[in-house]
Amino acid sequence: MDTFNSTIFSKTILSLGVLLRMAGFFLIMQASGEILLLELVHIPSDFATHPEKLALIPNIQVILTLVQGFGMLLGFILLPLVYLHYFKSPESSSELFAEVPKQWWYIAASVVLLIVSIPLVEQFALWNKNVSLPEVFKGIEEAAHRAEKTAGTLTEILVQYNGIGSFLLVFIVVSILPAIGEELVFRGIVQNELIRIWNKKHFAVWVTGFIFSFIHFQFLGFIPRMLLGVLFGYCYLWTNSLWVPIAMHFINNALTLIVSAFFKDSILNESQQTNTTFDIRFFIAYIVAQVIFLILYYKFVRHQQMKES
Repeated sequence: MDTFNSTIFSKTILSLGVLLRMAGFFLIMQASGEILLLELVHIPSDFATHPEKLALIPNIQVILTLVQGFGMLLGFILLPLVYLHYFKSPESSSELFAEVPKQWWYIAASVVLLIVSIPLVEQFALWNKNVSLPEVFKGIEEAAHRAEKTAGTLTEILVQYNGIGSFLLVFIVVSILPAIGEELVFRGIVQNELIRIWNKKHFAVWVTGFIFSFIHFQFLGFIPRMLLGVLFGYCYLWTNSLWVPIAMHFINNALTLIVSAFFKDSILNESQQTNTTFDIRFFIAYIVAQVIFLILYYKFVRHQQMKES
């Protein structure tokens, strides 16, 4: 029993080390972005409670985009690659991004899987937004709503494009950099490290998905984002190609960005005219359909791998 407890303790310590490294990447990303932002513009002191004041700053859309891009590039791409090269092995990063047989088939199938998952994710999002915490947690719930409002205001600023150049800049920062950086950190480092430490693949996928959602600090969308992270994790686990979750992450962000850019007014009008609510019938139907699609996807990947062996 003592040996068992000591093993659990040592694995927990190693896991905390992985999470601390990931938190370090995140804090460096946030700090570098905020320092750059303070160097470029004067930020209102009450920005946290009144984020809409940022919209009054000249050229704030381009500035926020560059700041976010710089933080992501430094904290979630360059530093993790340095960590892999110097603290793991010089070949670690190249092995992560190495092409696997049938990779383009996997990417295509994974993108299809992502698209057919959207209805279920939307149902979870509707349910998540309507969750009300007990009275004792009302302070946490109010903080979550404030954080969501701040994130929403920043998103509105980012999508106020001034032309094709502005849109392309936002597209790179919102769709491409997070797809590479977040998948490198969460699936490439955290998930792989947890599998190595615990030797429990499902545990590693779900814990990584939880952390992936938590670190976005948008808790009204916590459940759907966690499930997307779990989906990315399983697709990476089954295909052994980091480019698969990168492609899925990219498509997810790109679709969201394109919809917000070109269909924002129609979506706003539609949401004002209809009362979209969580529907348990659709929810159950989407879960059944999702299970079927996951089984088909897994069988397709296994079939392709058996053909190569």
